Amino acid sequence: MIPIKSIYLSISIPIILLNIYWVFLPQKGYCENFDRSWLIAKFTELDLALNNGEGFSKDTNEEGKLAWAESHLLEAYIEMYQATGNFLWLDKFLNHAKRVLNSNDYARGIKDYKGRSLYGWSAQRPVHPIGWKPGNKIDLTLVNKPRVVFWVHSGMICYPLIKFSLLAKYDNLPNKYSRESDKIVSFVEKAMQEFNYKWRYNDNLQEGYYVFDNEPVYGNPTSGLPENKITKEYRSSINSDLALGKVFIILYQVTNNTEYYLKAKALANKFKKQLVVKGNYYIWKYRYAEDQGLSKVYEDISHGGTDITFAYDAYNADIVFNIDDIKLFSHTYINMYKNGRFSTYVSGEGDKPDYSLTSARWLDLSTVNPEVFNIGFNYLTNHIKNINRDHPVALLGISKLLKYGNNLKQSAN
Repeated sequence: MIPIKSIYLSISIPIILLNIYWVFLPQKGYCENFDRSWLIAKFTELDLALNNGEGFSKDTNEEGKLAWAESHLLEAYIEMYQATGNFLWLDKFLNHAKRVLNSNDYARGIKDYKGRSLYGWSAQRPVHPIGWKPGNKIDLTLVNKPRVVFWVHSGMICYPLIKFSLLAKYDNLPNKYSRESDKIVSFVEKAMQEFNYKWRYNDNLQEGYYVFDNEPVYGNPTSGLPENKITKEYRSSINSDLALGKVFIILYQVTNNTEYYLKAKALANKFKKQLVVKGNYYIWKYRYAEDQGLSKVYEDISHGGTDITFAYDAYNADIVFNIDDIKLFSHTYINMYKNGRFSTYVSGEGDKPDYSLTSARWLDLSTVNPEVFNIGFNYLTNHIKNINRDHPVALLGISKLLKYGNNLKQSAN
């Protein structure tokens, strides 16, 4: 029988496990510096500072703001509800989510590079320009650029939306939330179906992935070619596929539709084969092994957050990944932390300080390794203590600290 877990199994049990870990840890070096009230107040302050509490929900996705900013804020509201039980955060989520849903291309009548109006949010970056705005220097405004609905963007935006629906299904929420959840599920299913024609499945290996067609985007060798001239298919990045994969996991838990389970499992099988054990942690590349000719770089900590969320959710749903895998990922996180910040790549290499904040997306790993929480707590609280505005991923980090840090002690590094 295909396994399915309720939200209590996928969320509450990891928190219980974290408490158990903490009970048996040696207490020397730990202190009572987890200030729940301060974290809630800081979250509230930073939330209000983002366009008066509206975040990026009134933006469109031309520059990817819904995918790479608003999506983190939407997820943070859900985490805040789970951490506090305060319906204020679910109400904020719904206010934002309604604006985001209403801005999709189909609702607005926006057409993509093929003249299609899709259930998704098209972007004009990173997209090959058709022309330049007149002037005596290059102007990076999005003039005459085609629109593309990236599957990674759809995955990023739809993930917190469908996560809300899972919460509504299993958390006995008031009817007003359930009604909105039904609308969200319907939309997310349509958004996922837009990419069915790109899906490839190997029945023998039970692996799956997505392929480019001729969309005019960077990193696509078939960009701009006539469709009848495409003789070889290319995959996108691993994280692009797993952005959809994490949606499929939750969609299956919400709908019981085995199509979503099978796609999630196929993506998990494909991803797991890309992982290499180095000592006590995993490393992996940005692209699949078949595409190393296009890029041989390691996955970075930012995009890797999508990979980690997928693997963690798959583990909680009994899909391919097990606790040993998640422990290896937790040591990847620990290995990336050096001298008060995180490396750029999962290999521990690279030093781009602006990437460190995206480590917040890895904090679910706290449930199998409390040292992840210790590092994340110290890094994030030091980062936010003297600022009054920040990227939504910082708010996601705060919400996860609150979710996993209740009644816990953490070390003072």
